[in-house]
Amino acid sequence: ILAYLHESLQWFIGRIKELLSGLSPKAKELTKTRIQISTADGVLLEQMLCDAINDRIGTLEKLSDSILLVLHLELRFHCFFHLLPITINQNSSTIFTQQEEMDKDVMEFGRDLTQLHSILQSNLSGWKLKYMFDGL
Repeated sequence: ILAYLHESLQWFIGRIKELLSGLSPKAKELTKTRIQISTADGVLLEQMLCDAINDRIGTLEKLSDSILLVLHLELRFHCFFHLLPITINQNSSTIFTQQEEMDKDVMEFGRDLTQLHSILQSNLSGWKLKYMFDGL
């Protein structure tokens, strides 16, 4: 879901920028109109319309970047979730049992990583996918 949200925000930002760049000279002149904006605190600010739009675009870009970072971190936490139990010395009666349990955990980890890669590959562009899995 986060990958969809990230890509949707990127698409939306791109369309807004296209829309703004395609404005007629008369419409561009109108974006220099001063408007009043009410903040979350209830304070009224005066700002040019074009600056207000660019501020909102910047906010959406930061949100989109944060979502990508959260996905990146989630993938790393997922690795720790699977690998940490393997590294902790488990009190088992035999080495064979430990090895068998480790193999099962490693196989499950591999399946989960493959599934995550498949899901993200269908939703993220190449460089973003590389960013997600780089170093794993």
